[in-house]
Amino acid sequence: MAASENVRVILRVRPQTSKESERGEDEVIRCISDQSIQVYDPTQPRGGRASTALAYQFEQCFGPTCMQEELFSRCGVKGLLDHVLDGYSATVIAYGPTGSGKTFSVAGKPDSIVRNGTGDATDGLVIRSIESLFDKIRERQRDGLQFKVRTSCVEIHNDAVIDLLRSSRKQRGSETLPVKFDTARGSFFVQDLSYGKCPSEEEILRLYMKSLRNRSVAAHEMNRDSSRSHALFTVYVDSMVKQESGHIVTRHGKMTFVDLAGSERLKDSKSEGSTLRETGSINRSLFTLGKVISSLCDRKKVKVPFRDSKLTQLLMDSIGGSSMTLMIACVSPSSGHINESMRTLDYANKAKNIKNKPVVLLDPEQNMVEALKKEIEALRAENRALKNALSSGDVESARQLAMSAPEEFFKRYSSSERQQSAPRPATQSSLPTVIEHRSASTGRLRAGRQEEEEEAKFAGRKTRDVFLPHVQVRQRSPPSSPEPSRPTKSAWEDAARSSAGRPRALQHERIVRPPSKTRGTRRGGGGG
Repeated sequence: MAASENVRVILRVRPQTSKESERGEDEVIRCISDQSIQVYDPTQPRGGRASTALAYQFEQCFGPTCMQEELFSRCGVKGLLDHVLDGYSATVIAYGPTGSGKTFSVAGKPDSIVRNGTGDATDGLVIRSIESLFDKIRERQRDGLQFKVRTSCVEIHNDAVIDLLRSSRKQRGSETLPVKFDTARGSFFVQDLSYGKCPSEEEILRLYMKSLRNRSVAAHEMNRDSSRSHALFTVYVDSMVKQESGHIVTRHGKMTFVDLAGSERLKDSKSEGSTLRETGSINRSLFTLGKVISSLCDRKKVKVPFRDSKLTQLLMDSIGGSSMTLMIACVSPSSGHINESMRTLDYANKAKNIKNKPVVLLDPEQNMVEALKKEIEALRAENRALKNALSSGDVESARQLAMSAPEEFFKRYSSSERQQSAPRPATQSSLPTVIEHRSASTGRLRAGRQEEEEEAKFAGRKTRDVFLPHVQVRQRSPPSSPEPSRPTKSAWEDAARSSAGRPRALQHERIVRPPSKTRGTRRGGGGG
């Protein structure tokens, strides 16, 4: 998986409605290829001329004749499902003005689903994705993998988060859930959210239909089945993978389908009462979402206003975060909706420049284990480079290289083959030696310890801060010789000066320090 990838954006142009045709509205948005559309000037006769048209390019463009099955096959959702089973997070966002076909693309016809169930040609991406997901799970289970599936569904109604699996329409407003920030994961979550266990696709479809029944819907002049809230339906897939060591690693993939409420103009929708309040809340949250998209596309390091609405808080991971995101921009082809359609096209054109960094979702403990493994490997390479540098015979130049160009230092000295093939430096005798490390910052002497202590000491330093200490070597007396008398301070200094030109080697014995002169007398002493 690449380190980062752009948000993928596709466009769907719905067919004209009978009312739009009766009013004589022209089709001003036309798909000219599978990846591009043209928007014609509605002030020109019959949609204007090609020379005055604006062109937009997206990953896929679907015209008014596109069927639901074709959308599912070509939009890229199937590939996202494979990544979800591998432990990644994926998001599908339907974006556009009211009545542009967002809910139809994501869910199909909710009333028909609630009454007749699934299996119709109008089934949307959610139902088709659930069926495909369980087919893929059954295929992987044949290889010995284990999966657990859960689901949740919330709606954001008047900037309040409501659990659609627990609250009915009559209970709405009395059971709103708070949104909290998880510092460990760096994203927002809904506190006290309920999750439904889904051992089969029948159970998850039952819960999905329950959420459709509980969602807020109202009629107005522009849409008789207008969604009055943003809905987020999430499928969680926990996969258990047994590694070669026998340790079981659990990956937590998830797939979120976001059906946004559509932006509205009050003079067109003629909303009143509670519907008027809902329209204001919807437009404010979508305006904040637009600011987030614009901020993420701005090259200047500006603050992204994720915290300004509940919607952008819950989409923080999907837009500019660690999720793989597919945006479906839905528009009307009619000239009567050209302003809303152009606004949608502009935001969709910006969104495709947003970069996400997908990562595999693991347990916090397993995340720490994986991070520690990488750190251990890096420290081992660092330790090998330091040992190779010490045995190279030119410690001073290696030390200067480590301080000035750490990357070049590790490139030169990190090869294990170099360590094995490098000849041992010639010494005056084969007797074991002891090294002293002189701190570059304080100049104090520190005795050499066991190899494990040396490795721990080097491992405690960051790669960019690595430096080679000054090294002085002194030979010990042979074990067979009589125990030498304790050296005087002058003898110690002579030995240190005479060892300045000798080759340096790493040994593990503790140094024998010279005796220090006793200064003063003990308290209470001084007399016979």
